[in-house]
Amino acid sequence: MTTSEPRISDTHNSVNVLTVIKSHTCHSISKRSKLTYNIEKCSDGEIFIRLIGNSGGGKFNSHPVPLSDIIDALGSSTDTPPSPLSLKPLFNKKSSNSPAFLFAVLMEEQIIKSENSSFSFKTEYIQDFHKTLPNISNAAKTGKDDTRAKSSKKGVTPS
Repeated sequence: MTTSEPRISDTHNSVNVLTVIKSHTCHSISKRSKLTYNIEKCSDGEIFIRLIGNSGGGKFNSHPVPLSDIIDALGSSTDTPPSPLSLKPLFNKKSSNSPAFLFAVLMEEQIIKSENSSFSFKTEYIQDFHKTLPNISNAAKTGKDDTRAKSSKKGVTPS
């Protein structure tokens, strides 16, 4: 699904809770800044990635992006191998930095891997990624804050 704003739920006006299950930092692709991001899980089990910080001055979109939308964008991209341009449809009319920043996060999480001076994306990388995620109940025990988001016809509206 490639929309101008990521979805949280297909149910109109429903409220879902996103629980932070991992918070981490990584370098941007250029190595000029450090990016902070969350891996979040919805009550229905769907995984989201949210950019939350950049040590450089570049702006970015902080809406949670469903992992399923990321996989769709990487899988349907005409870019072979994948590149930040593969992710551009996820940020339609949003910050031009966001696709490259998300690409850096995907590299950090090993969803995209660098091989022989190019990048690769394979379904087994997603399976391996899921194995590295902490259990949602463990995240709740550590006192991680929940992020509430409302679904609307136009997309996600963080509250």
